[in-house]
Amino acid sequence: MANLMDQSKMLEWAGINFGEDTVYLIQKSLKKLAQQSSASPLKFFGKIYGTQKDYWVAQGQLPFSEEVSANP
Repeated sequence: MANLMDQSKMLEWAGINFGEDTVYLIQKSLKKLAQQSSASPLKFFGKIYGTQKDYWVAQGQLPFSEEVSANP
């Protein structure tokens, strides 16, 4: 998994900043998600501001398929 703390410094240079504390919490959450789901590699994409709540977006690839066949 990429080091989000290092990447955040580059994004901050471009004017995008979540704050050091938030980036640290995101990094720890991604690590925990990777351990719980076995997804690899995980990438953080950003934050979507919703009308009722906000969403943090990450992408990863599971080592197995969760799809269930519709045809018996």
